[in-house]
Formats: sequence, structure tokens, C-alpha cells
Amino acid sequence: MELIVNGSYIYIFSIFIMMFLFSKIAEGKLFEGEEIRVYNNYPVMMKFVPGEKNMPLVVVSPGANSTARIFYGVHESFDSKQFLAYWLYKRGYNLLFLSYPLEVKDQVFEGAYPGFTIKQWGEQIALASKDVIQENNLENKVIAVGWSMAGRVSHALGIAAEKIKLDIELWIGLAATPPMPGLSSPTIYPKLKKSNDDKGIFMVGDKGYAVFGSGRREARTVAENAMLNGLESDSLIPREIGRTHYFGNTPINLFNHGWRYRGGEFVKNFSETIEDSAGYDYAGYPLTANITNDSIDDARHAMTDKYNWGMVIVNKITKSYVLPQMRLKKFNDTEWKKIREMVRKAPEELSLELSGNHFFFLGRKGAKGTADAIDELHKRSKDFKSKLVEILGIEVK
Repeated sequence: MELIVNGSYIYIFSIFIMMFLFSKIAEGKLFEGEEIRVYNNYPVMMKFVPGEKNMPLVVVSPGANSTARIFYGVHESFDSKQFLAYWLYKRGYNLLFLSYPLEVKDQVFEGAYPGFTIKQWGEQIALASKDVIQENNLENKVIAVGWSMAGRVSHALGIAAEKIKLDIELWIGLAATPPMPGLSSPTIYPKLKKSNDDKGIFMVGDKGYAVFGSGRREARTVAENAMLNGLESDSLIPREIGRTHYFGNTPINLFNHGWRYRGGEFVKNFSETIEDSAGYDYAGYPLTANITNDSIDDARHAMTDKYNWGMVIVNKITKSYVLPQMRLKKFNDTEWKKIREMVRKAPEELSLELSGNHFFFLGRKGAKGTADAIDELHKRSKDFKSKLVEILGIEVK
């Protein structure tokens, strides 16, 4: 952290503050710093970590079957330096971690919310972010980060943020999937009521959530990533603790696979899914960037993320910034060449790759590397916008 007093810089490395902010003490169903709020009749588990007042608020959302605890750690033996929150905090960012309503063994959420939608998820993230900014007198600057399935909410968040004048400077995906149906296709058994394996088979749980096996898949992937960080396989998140505190069952609508929740069953309705996520509306997204991994065990993300998000990036820039200005201003040949080159190069500029599997942000090396990458992509996006402003002569958000 850095404070300015009478023009001089005082560097504070406060062990006490770090221990407080990343405390391991549990309070019932919630851990230190966590709280439940309700937006539009749906609960969200929140953890806010204050940073420097002039820094953006980094808002982080988890993927399928996971709480946002995967980014900051809560169990008794955890080491904060193995989690992303520690390294983002060290850079001075204000942090907000948001968990959508899912079914977790330690019963974080009272009641069941299997019909929760992507549009409602986007509104929840935007409203919670706006509240935290106002309550803590922060600047209206947000870097939104979404892991895996949270890529599906990128457009809905953009639309919701625009309605309440929340300034999302950049949305960054971590091995994330854009909200276009067909990019991933799990096996669904909508009539079954029990799940006893983890082979990509989703079934309807007792509370209507999509039940995804026994947790072996998550445990195995976390263990493999621990070893990539030079740790014992069970040292990041022990399997039983993971299933109790970190992982759970997800509302089926959030997967964006074409399945919808209907009165205790899953039914196929692609048109409703497409309308919910609205990934076709490129102008509605924030400016996006992505960080992916290099693992053969996460081949789909490793091979396609840059180009899936590249399509979103070039169309967002074209539809929101370039084409509207071309209707008002005639560009000369030199300017037009610069615009073409900038737009074509944008997917490369706004994409980074890190070593690790689907949980590459876990473990000291991966967590620090991810924080570095988020910082770098934010800087690149600001530089990119400045160049666009210079060429187009308009404000670019």
C-alpha cells in the first residue's frame, strides 16, 4: 500500500492489515469479511477488500460449480499468497468478490434459486458493484473479471452497467467462454434425480440445481495445478474442504447450453437461452480482454479463447466506436489504415497466456502471474483507447 502525506511517500507493509483482510476465522456459514445481500430477490455472497481510493474496483466472478472463495481462500490452513486476492491487493486495487446463488454444502445461501438467469446475474454484479463504490467513496472505475462460465455474463453485465452508469473500463476473462451457445456442450440427463459421477454429466438435484458429480474433477484439477506450482497435491484446497466450502451445484440457466429450469426439470429452449445471454449484441459488451492457459487438459480454452473473444473484441470496437464515427467524419487514407491495423491487432493486444490448467490462477506462481496479467491488460486497454480517441476524435469508454 502507498500513502501520500505532505507530498512524501510512506510505504506501509502492514502484516496486521493483511492478516485482518484475509482472516481465516469462520463466523457460522460465512467467513470473515463475507456478507449476503439481496438484489432483485436473489442473494449474492460478497467480500469487499478496500485498497487505494484512486484505484479501480476489481470485481471478480467465479465459474460453474464454484464460489468466489476460489479467489481468496477461507479454510483454516490456507495460505493467502496462494490465492489471487493477495496479489491484486498488493497492487493497491479495491477488490469485490461475488458468488451467485448456488448450492454449497455449508449452506451459504438459505433457500434455493435454480431459476436464476444470466440477465439477473449481470444485474446482480452491476448493482453490487455500484453499491460498494458509493458506500466506500471509490471512483467509478471497474475492472470486471470472470472465470470460465462467468464469460457468459459479460454482455448482460455490460447492459446492466450501462443502465446504472457504472463505468466498466475493461472486462477480462480467465479461461472464459463468451455467451454464444454451442461453444461447449455437456451431457444432460434432465429427468434423473441423482448424480454419482463426474464425467461431464449434469442431473437435476433435489433443489433443482444442476448437480455435477462428486467433486472429483475439481479436486483433481486443483491438485494438478498445485503440483505445477511446486506444492503437495492436496495443499491448495483439500478435497473434502473444497466440496464443503468452495464448490457446489449451479443454476442450469447460467451454463448457456440451451437448457432451462422449469418446475423441477430441465427443458431445452435455445431461443430463450440466446435471448437471456444476448451474445449476438456486440455493441452491448464492455471492451473485453482474456487470459487463457496452455494445458492440454483444458484444450478447448487453450486453443480457442483468444479467437472466440477476438470476435467479440473486433465487433465491439467496430460497432461501438468506429462505424458510428465513420457516419460523421470522413477519414483520409492514412487514418483509415491506422484504424484497420488497430482493430485487426486488438485481439492479440488484449490476450495473454499463462502456464497452468483451468485453475491456473491458483498457487503462488499462477496467482501472482494472473494479477500481473490483469494489470498488464488494463494498461494495454487504456493505451488502446487513447489511440482510438486520437484517431476517431471521440470519447471511448
